[in-house]
Amino acid sequence: MFGNSAARELYSLARDGILPKVFTRIHKKYKSPHVAVIAVFIVALVGITFGLIPLVYYYGENHGLLYLLVINSIIGSVFTLTYHIIVNETLQVFMHYLKQLNPITHILAPTTASAIIGIAIYYSLIDLAWPLSVAYIFLPGLVILAIVITYYMRHNNVKMDTIEEENTKRAKRREKNDL
Repeated sequence: MFGNSAARELYSLARDGILPKVFTRIHKKYKSPHVAVIAVFIVALVGITFGLIPLVYYYGENHGLLYLLVINSIIGSVFTLTYHIIVNETLQVFMHYLKQLNPITHILAPTTASAIIGIAIYYSLIDLAWPLSVAYIFLPGLVILAIVITYYMRHNNVKMDTIEEENTKRAKRREKNDL
């Protein structure tokens, strides 16, 4: 699951001009972004080779199955959360590229989310007593926040695909310039 979404993100960011165009190459037979898939595979392979294998070998198998499962979970969480930080922080670059940058929704909110994710990574690597006690307040707060946002946004029309809109505007400008 992580590999599929990471490859799609690489492809999309390259298509939007944020990453090198090499990640937009499509396989002729399978119609998949094979360069992006290979890049994600290489990152996963490096992470497994230099992270998971030594940790599991030195701490997991020697101390039992529980340690093995905990270490696998921690490493998987750190990789996934790091990936989300990267996606959060590229939003502002993308929106600046589209000339639709809003400081609150495209800089402050993703950076705050990245800071929270950074805290989650930190506490996934050390003692969990403090963050687990905060979860009793934090999780209901997130549910309330989601309900409030849904209530206030219920009449807004949200456009999800700004790329298509931007391409339509460019095509209209080209037609106008051709005349």
